[in-house]
Amino acid sequence: MYGAIVNTIGTIDDLIEKNGQIIDKLHNFSDLIYHEYSMNDLNHDVVKLGDYCEIKTGKLNADASCENGKYPFFTCGKDELLIDDFAFDCKAIIIAGNGEISCKYYDGKFNAYQRTYVLSPNKYFYLFQKACEFGINDLIINSQGSVIKFITKGMLESISFPLNEQVELTNLKLESIYNLIFKYRKMNEKLKEIKQLLLSKYF
Repeated sequence: MYGAIVNTIGTIDDLIEKNGQIIDKLHNFSDLIYHEYSMNDLNHDVVKLGDYCEIKTGKLNADASCENGKYPFFTCGKDELLIDDFAFDCKAIIIAGNGEISCKYYDGKFNAYQRTYVLSPNKYFYLFQKACEFGINDLIINSQGSVIKFITKGMLESISFPLNEQVELTNLKLESIYNLIFKYRKMNEKLKEIKQLLLSKYF
């Protein structure tokens, strides 16, 4: 009996690892698509994030999380927590404003810490997602030696990407990739829930 359970948990771990590898490859592919787009005729105008969305933040303290909450709770830590209430129900670019500064993507109900930015551009969403990922990464890299302590609203408003004739097609390509990334992440969440259930029941 226990041998079968151990084998099942091992299989779940293998699936989680495989899905994680697929997610990494999809992310790398999205990076390549964005780089190719960005290098296509640099003489065009640029679009700035601040012109396409209202920049919001969460309202809660980090200690508002709960272990068995229903919804993701994004803070300035590396991993998302859980919470029982949601304040947002949308597709969003989520940026930790201090602590473990990062840029994430989520689609659905969630909540956020008061120093976490929630962005929902009304156009070119996925191009802005990539622009934010690279923009935040550049800020972190360029701060080495003078540690960046927080991200400001002004920094986010100035994040931009070039506008050219491939903008709509590229945004659609990136949308397809992020939909797949989100699908595999959800699969891993379910697998982890099943694993935890088995561990709590049999061990």
